[in-house]
Amino acid sequence: MKNFVDSSFVIDDEKLELHEKCGLFGMWVKKPRVLFSELLYGGIGVQNRGQNGAGMVVGGVGCEFVEHRDDGLIKDIFIGPVALKFQTENKWGIVQCRYGTNGNYCFENNQPCIALTKDGTKIIVAHNGEFVGLENLKLDPNMSDSRVFTELLAKSEGNSWDEKIKKVISEMKGAFCVIIGIEDTLYLARDEYGIRPLLIGKISNGWAAASETTSFVNIGADLGSVTEIKPGEIVKIDETGTKTIKSGSFSKRSECIFEFPYTRSPHSLYRDRNGRWGSIYEFRQRSGEYLARQFRKQNKRIDFIIGIPESGIPIAEGFHNEMGVPINNVIIKKPSQYYLKLPTRTFMNDRDMESIPATVLQKLSFVPDRRIYEGKRIACVDDSVVRSSTSKVIVQTLMDLGAKSVDWISGLPMVINSCHLGISIRSKEELIAFQKHCDPIEIAKAIGVRSITFITPENIVKAANNGNFVKSKKLEEVFMMNGFCGGCLGGIYPVSKEGNHYLKQK
Repeated sequence: MKNFVDSSFVIDDEKLELHEKCGLFGMWVKKPRVLFSELLYGGIGVQNRGQNGAGMVVGGVGCEFVEHRDDGLIKDIFIGPVALKFQTENKWGIVQCRYGTNGNYCFENNQPCIALTKDGTKIIVAHNGEFVGLENLKLDPNMSDSRVFTELLAKSEGNSWDEKIKKVISEMKGAFCVIIGIEDTLYLARDEYGIRPLLIGKISNGWAAASETTSFVNIGADLGSVTEIKPGEIVKIDETGTKTIKSGSFSKRSECIFEFPYTRSPHSLYRDRNGRWGSIYEFRQRSGEYLARQFRKQNKRIDFIIGIPESGIPIAEGFHNEMGVPINNVIIKKPSQYYLKLPTRTFMNDRDMESIPATVLQKLSFVPDRRIYEGKRIACVDDSVVRSSTSKVIVQTLMDLGAKSVDWISGLPMVINSCHLGISIRSKEELIAFQKHCDPIEIAKAIGVRSITFITPENIVKAANNGNFVKSKKLEEVFMMNGFCGGCLGGIYPVSKEGNHYLKQK
């Protein structure tokens, strides 16, 4: 039995420490109906974006107002008595899957947020992203930026809600998409740089909005009707239909590039800079192809490829297609994660953040047959290398299983900066690239691999923009010149922590 070993291990790594974004889904219908099932499936469609908490609110004039928020996953929250109380007919509903990047990891910060105006009107807000410049408006240190924004709306002044919402949003800076429910109306808004995704589509007797197209698929909506809310745009949905109350433009678009290899579902569609729709799955495969071309230049032989679940698998497929080297899916997520109600992505529960590495976060396992690995040169393909904890554990396990060497392939360029727009990189000192002075040789040594290959900024942009790339005289402007925010990759953020805008746009 010496050919077989116990290769299970608990991951305590950069993915579990690294969180980002939230998932939004909303519906509005002309005639009130029970929306629960559609809201449930629509919310599950964006569960990949946040797994710390979730909430659902349904409302409408003359309809019963129902709300529920809790820690955990949608499938575990909206069951039994909770599901029964949502069997009411309503005009609209909003679901939010939360990962909190602002405010403490506490139940009160689960969304949608609710506030009351002076006359008792309820304001409901679901937010994806991170506002900047609101710290001094918090009533307590644990208050989230989303709650601050909701209170500002409730206290706003103006002759109509259209006017109030336009005024408050015009004063907001940072990364944000919001769905706002007031009386019989839904409002959809996106920051002027479009850092976070938000889409709208036609459904039976109404409209739906979501962070990703997977939600529209889950409820059977026609994808042909789905359009993107433009950066800076505010859309109103009411009895008259959909109306843009503030125009937006793609001219300053700076979409978060980190979303593409890491956050979004591989089944989601996205709009490239030229307005063409493509899939995240194809993007990841193209990234793998570009990475294979980069790797070939090193003249290193490999015997087989491993895709690191889940996001790394499509990248590994593209790498395999270009290299012509076998791919072996020998690393899997244990089925027990589903039965034990562990997250399906490698997100960490917010409440566990303070107990790293003591908390058991996620289990993966290898096929424990040493004969697969002995004497083999293996290429591991993953979506990113941030703090390097995961890669170190995987590499050590492969070497213990008898691998001759391991090369590491990353679908994201080196992450060298902190982020204030929704990704939980609080300081650059925690990043392996910063620690090793952006030296691939030193990073490889730290991880324990023969070599490490990061996709280049040019190649990740080409993968996202179907081969198109705009050259920049300033290296730090590469991402913004091509319609992305790549601040954490050593570029420039479209808006600073203080709320100052970078005025590069041409």
